[in-house]
Amino acid sequence: MFCDRIVIQSNDGEPLREADDYLDVEWWELDRRALRKTTRGGRSIRILLPLGSAIQHGDLLSDGDGSVLIQACVIPRELLIIRPRDSTEMGLLALEMGNLHIPTEIVDCTIRVSADGPAEEVAAELGIPYERQLARLQPRRCAGMPEVQMSSNFRIKNS
Repeated sequence: MFCDRIVIQSNDGEPLREADDYLDVEWWELDRRALRKTTRGGRSIRILLPLGSAIQHGDLLSDGDGSVLIQACVIPRELLIIRPRDSTEMGLLALEMGNLHIPTEIVDCTIRVSADGPAEEVAAELGIPYERQLARLQPRRCAGMPEVQMSSNFRIKNS
């Protein structure tokens, strides 16, 4: 089966229509526009989305004629839920996670990252409270994000 588009994008992880099958994806596969996987029902599926498209948990994918709907399901994993107490801690934590190139997700004033040694070490070193929790990680895209727009006043000067 070949899927070339997201039929319905989910805002809260719940699709608006019932799916015919389910496709489990890892968090790191969300930004890939080309995937080859097998659904829970055993269907072999190839995905090639348009540039700038990204899968989210709950999205419904379809083949060319729309006869089969496949729901994307992000597999939960162990995360660190880091709870900065103020904007200074949030800024320091974001800076350190960025320096380590750790994919992050900000949800309700918390920073969520995959539970690993470097991220936990940073939180502990900064004295910021955190806990481990099984949840879905959907980090924000950085490179080539369609939401990022340049100001019309932006200029590059050659010196």
